[in-house]
Amino acid sequence: MRPSSWLQHIAEKYYSKRLGHPLIVFIITLTVSLFYLTAVTHEVSVIQQAVIAQTDVRKMLIHEDMQHNLRFATLMSNIISRQYKLNREDCTQHPALQKLKDYPEINSYGVSGFTDEGEDAKLSGSLSGIGNLSHIDAATRCEITAALAIDGALSTLGKEDKRITSAYYTSRRGFAYVAPKLRLSAYHMKAEDYYHDLWTLAAPEKNPNRNAIITSLYEDGFGKGLMITLSNPVWLDDEFLGVFSFDLTAKTLEQFLVVGNVIGESVIVDKANFLVAQNTEITPKKFLDIDSRYLMTDTLIRIGDNWWYRSDIWQGELYLLHRFSVRETYWKAITGTTDVLLTLLAFVLLYSLLLKSLSAQEKMLELSRKDSLTHIYNRRGFIDHSNSTINVTKRNHKLWSVMLFDIDHFKQVNDTFGHDTGDAILKAIAELAEKNIRIGDILGRWGGEEFVVFLYGGDLTTSTLLAERLRSSIQENIILPDATPVTVSIGVASGGAESTLQNTISKADECLYKAKQMGRNQVCTEEFI
Repeated sequence: MRPSSWLQHIAEKYYSKRLGHPLIVFIITLTVSLFYLTAVTHEVSVIQQAVIAQTDVRKMLIHEDMQHNLRFATLMSNIISRQYKLNREDCTQHPALQKLKDYPEINSYGVSGFTDEGEDAKLSGSLSGIGNLSHIDAATRCEITAALAIDGALSTLGKEDKRITSAYYTSRRGFAYVAPKLRLSAYHMKAEDYYHDLWTLAAPEKNPNRNAIITSLYEDGFGKGLMITLSNPVWLDDEFLGVFSFDLTAKTLEQFLVVGNVIGESVIVDKANFLVAQNTEITPKKFLDIDSRYLMTDTLIRIGDNWWYRSDIWQGELYLLHRFSVRETYWKAITGTTDVLLTLLAFVLLYSLLLKSLSAQEKMLELSRKDSLTHIYNRRGFIDHSNSTINVTKRNHKLWSVMLFDIDHFKQVNDTFGHDTGDAILKAIAELAEKNIRIGDILGRWGGEEFVVFLYGGDLTTSTLLAERLRSSIQENIILPDATPVTVSIGVASGGAESTLQNTISKADECLYKAKQMGRNQVCTEEFI
């Protein structure tokens, strides 16, 4: 079945139930609206899943990068601790130790690693310590040699490896190794360095589990922009030696926040909810104004006008948050289902036009079945409607009858008083007959001055009483201009299970003819013929 014929079949089926055109259109529109709302809701879910999937991709990339950084920090820490263990057994000092010298003006000793201090002093980084060389013991010299063992591995910092801007080892024995190298006038180890987060958060007092830690975002003192620092404690068995740290620019992490194309914005925060990275300019210690108690890891949560999704990037130290607007999501869902909406609207419009067409056809058919003067059924309408009712009576085993009546001397009325008076009498009789018949009975104009009534569920006795009541009512209520009452002659015949409408009307017509022969203005039934 073609779509158009299928639609017409549905329209005809439901219109035939006489719900009425406006009600049907309302029901269809409501159904279509619910369907479209379901489509939009589904599209919203698709958008949410796409955001979650893309956020998880960003999380994975950041996590892998952080794992790479952690492996690097762990490798450097292991080199230092193992070298220190070897040096304690046989401490072969690094040649650069011979170039160490005191800088009393800054209460420090060290070597900057530049060639102007001698070829033996050439390093990738710089080393400095608090105090003077006279206070350095053998264990400190062994640990300095161990720290310098990573010097070759850090030679690419700021050159080939752009992700890490600087790396440094801070010892609990009061010295620090920093790469790339700096003049001691630019940086040297000081006592206050032990109060920085990169040390305090990694030291045993706050980090008994020996985990790597990440600091909050801060402004680099050497003009390299916003930084975070990853610090890994260095242990030899149960002896805490120091902390290996390296700096990551915020831009290193920001590049991952724009991977993929989804609505909303991704940011990175630390466990205290301070921003670490986002795709717009931020400042250190900028607090993300959202209560983290309402955020559950790997769960989409709506708070106010936004949806939030949080993922743990790294060991509970860093979190990836993605925020996207509820309004923007629904707008994207609506625009993404425009084709569905247009299809549904076209369906409603086509269905409405089809129903209007059916309604117009129904009205034209109804008009073709009505008498234009009296507005009751004409012969065709009466026959169609009565035959349908007869089918019902047969199924329900109900009786039925036909009443056929004629206006007495109607031609004389027209000749004497004119056709306008005759038409007025026809309309008056039709209106009076409608008032005297019962619900379920059918009234029609059989032709000229003849009228017919289908009496549903009535035996011959009941139908005769109804006919007599109608005859009397017409005589009493319809009066000619000369004060003469209008009378009618009526024939009544009953129909049975095997009777047809035409046969029964023919019997009623015989009864009507008999009533006229008997003097008019009376009711005659089939018992008299």
